[in-house]
Amino acid sequence: MKKNAIGCSTISSYLALVVIVAALFLFAASSFAQSTTDGAIAGIVTDQSGALVPGASVATKNLGTGAGVGAKSDESGR
Repeated sequence: MKKNAIGCSTISSYLALVVIVAALFLFAASSFAQSTTDGAIAGIVTDQSGALVPGASVATKNLGTGAGVGAKSDESGR
């Protein structure tokens, strides 16, 4: 195997570079995924017997920021 100036083989240097570049892409992708500021919640409000509950108050709270949003269910419990 051919050695470079610091004594590492060329293949080892290439492999290290590939691993570093792959790690950078993975970290960048995960940081972009966490920057989403909107979303959606969907469901149907029912009582204990399974009947739809129109006009039910539903509240959400972002535990990280403390921000909250409220809504009321429609005639079909949505």
